Amino acid sequence: MTRRWWVVVLLAVAVGLHLAVAFAPYRLDPPRRVANGAGMDAGVLRIDGHASARTPQPPAWLRDVERGGQFVLHVTVRSLDPDQEGPARIVTIEESYTRANLVIGQEGEDLLVRFRQSGSDPGSDPPVLVPGLFADDELHEVTVTAGDGELVVSVDGARQATRDLPATALARWDPSYRLFVGDAAEGDRTWHGEVRKLEAGSGTTQVDYLDDGALEIPERFWYVPERLRDPIGWSADEGQRFWQVGAARFVSFVPVGVLAMAATRRRPGRVARALGVVVLLSVSIQLGKVLFAGRHPAVIDLAIELFGGAAGVAAWVFLERLRAAARPVTDRPVGEP
Repeated sequence: MTRRWWVVVLLAVAVGLHLAVAFAPYRLDPPRRVANGAGMDAGVLRIDGHASARTPQPPAWLRDVERGGQFVLHVTVRSLDPDQEGPARIVTIEESYTRANLVIGQEGEDLLVRFRQSGSDPGSDPPVLVPGLFADDELHEVTVTAGDGELVVSVDGARQATRDLPATALARWDPSYRLFVGDAAEGDRTWHGEVRKLEAGSGTTQVDYLDDGALEIPERFWYVPERLRDPIGWSADEGQRFWQVGAARFVSFVPVGVLAMAATRRRPGRVARALGVVVLLSVSIQLGKVLFAGRHPAVIDLAIELFGGAAGVAAWVFLERLRAAARPVTDRPVGEP
């Protein structure tokens, strides 16, 4: 085999390695229509799988809560798995998993309550915890009340956790959020269990959300993995990790640009063809990530990879020109300066 063919083989190996690393662990998870894992049966809401159960509109009583400073929620639940994480969402009032008025969920065996107030972030952290509540598979009645300067979480009639609240705590609630059961607004936080009672509202008005028509529960819906909801990719890795991962992507594509130049014949348009190899590989990786679990396609990653490959192409062109300049004039091909 000629030297050029060995270079082509090395380029093929480099491309194969990039694709192998990009799609690991090779578990398909594309956007798709799925059967709803939430369903009503004899007045019980059961959730086991990707779920969509939400109010058709923001609850009207949210404005009363915002103005009056009183909130009450009663929910009777049974967990079907003592080791759920995310936290898995039992009931939420939210716009997205990072912007919520209230999150009631399960983290391991613990009950977790996030309540938006002064000093909390948009996702309603930090949480209140009731340890070990879901260690068994028994029914538990959870009551969350807020008002008169106090947040109270009670379980089966007994106070389990409290937190002082400022008088204006509920004024920070956003009345445009909807109520969701069994999963976050954007999915990927599915809780597995049963809801046998769910009432929520202001101090004067409460709604039974297990009544017919109170929740929208379609038979099937479009499931879009959470990892696909940040196409830019700026929030995928934060701080030092973002720059470390970005640097690794840049460096890993430099050899692709070098090998693409080495494998391309010396003809007009050689640089464009080499850059085309880089673009094709990077675009293929980012589009392929849409199909695989645990992979996050992002415009920023695409740009970093393209810059890395272009740097490899530029390095090859620069070194070729240095070699040409170092050769005696009599050794250069006719027409070469």
